Amino acid sequence: MHAALRWLRLGGEVIGLDVVEPPSGGVKAGAGRTDEAVSGLDDPASGLPSARLGQLLAEPGFTYVRQDIGQFKEIAELFAVRRPALVLHLAARTGVRDSLSDPLGYAQTNVNGFLNVLEACRLHPVKHLIYASSSSVYGGQRRLPFTEDAAADRPLTVYGATKKADELLAHSYSHLYGLPASGLRFFTVYGPWGRPDMALFKFAAAIVSGRPITLYNGGRMKRDFTYIDDVTESIVRLLVRPPRPAEGFACVDQDTRTGQADRADRVDLADQVDQPDEAEANSAVRPDIRPAGSEPPYRLLNVGHRRPVELTELVAQLEQALGRKADVRLADMQPGEMTDTWADSSLLEREIGFYPQTELKAGIAAFADWFKSYYHL
Repeated sequence: MHAALRWLRLGGEVIGLDVVEPPSGGVKAGAGRTDEAVSGLDDPASGLPSARLGQLLAEPGFTYVRQDIGQFKEIAELFAVRRPALVLHLAARTGVRDSLSDPLGYAQTNVNGFLNVLEACRLHPVKHLIYASSSSVYGGQRRLPFTEDAAADRPLTVYGATKKADELLAHSYSHLYGLPASGLRFFTVYGPWGRPDMALFKFAAAIVSGRPITLYNGGRMKRDFTYIDDVTESIVRLLVRPPRPAEGFACVDQDTRTGQADRADRVDLADQVDQPDEAEANSAVRPDIRPAGSEPPYRLLNVGHRRPVELTELVAQLEQALGRKADVRLADMQPGEMTDTWADSSLLEREIGFYPQTELKAGIAAFADWFKSYYHL
């Protein structure tokens, strides 16, 4: 939602595809939410997806298509008719724990659904595909901070495995068909309008409702919390900077690119998006990790704040922002959980001259303000 709003307000057009029901009560002036969206905190997710959609429906230039990415025929027809220049693929079954109980559902959406999007991009070539990967791909990797060239072949959950599968599929399409593709390994994204299954949202709902919260691994878990505005800035800057193939690269099926509009290094709205000074962006950070030679237009980038924070600190900051104390319960480690996540996002900085820098205190304060307003607290 945030990335779509940003693109729309830059003057672009967005076709949003999802399975969410549009809000039935219309959009309220100034809020973009419906009465049905503001439900009790016993079920904080109720109505929230529709309310997010309401934010977008209020904007000129936005078109909504209610469609499941699991239906290839319909996806291909949409691409054939609309001919999108850029594709931002953020649809997925999310979360680590639910993937333990529904591995088939996760594979169907995250792998088969993503393959449908890749195939549509092949049949109707686009200038750039950005898709969501996850810090979960690092799994059992113990070298910190995580770098994109580290082995990511030991996922601890089905969710992490599906995201690694997406990276491999995207690379094959880039190699075979010349599809410019960027995979973004997001690190614990949080902020206004966020996912209710994430720790920050669940903790906030529990604190204001007087329910206990549980910290696993005795509260010693660390996460690299990344604020949503920084993620949005990264996405928008990257959209207009598709990866370039290495010199001498020729895709295997060159015919698939025939008839494509000229694929310039910059795309529409590039002059509206902040661009890095090339010399500054390419200095004092890690060099491109791709080997020289016939590398396709493909890249993987960490999108993280570069500062792991213990969950006990997260709770303390949230208590301060909400003005209430939490009833904290400690528990053992859960299956599939990673003890620590920590992003080295210097490659992202090299690409766009920017990396997430919003401090946790400021980000939680902004989330808490939105939370109290949205739920009428």
